Amino acid sequence: VGRSAVKQLMEEFAAILRGAGETLRSQCGAEAQQILNEALDEADGLLQQLLESMGQSESSE
Repeated sequence: VGRSAVKQLMEEFAAILRGAGETLRSQCGAEAQQILNEALDEADGLLQQLLESMGQSESSE
């Protein structure tokens, strides 16, 4: 699977979860949304590390 396909899938996945974050914010408060957003940011960082370790960093695309 190519880097751009993985990136596209992860962006779509993150958009879905960020939408859920909006629901969390309205039902549980801003702190709940912030927790989810921080987890998504951390997951994005891990994905970037994985892609870089595979030699597929953004600079190589």
